[in-house]
Amino acid sequence: MKADDRLIFRLPSSRKTEFINKVEKEGRKAAEVLNELVERYLNEPDQRIEVEELNSRLKKVEEMVMGESAA
Repeated sequence: MKADDRLIFRLPSSRKTEFINKVEKEGRKAAEVLNELVERYLNEPDQRIEVEELNSRLKKVEEMVMGESAA
């Protein structure tokens, strides 16, 4: 079985210090908190798809209204 992958990213050192201090204060591990954040993000609906769907619905409503006002 392949070992878990790593994700490396940059953030301001003050933000990192703030994060580590809070994690330690809560008695947790940074990886645990970050994994929870990633999991929560992945479970959110794709907002881009929702906007496209709303735009499509709006266009249909506008077409209906314009069709009714022309009659």
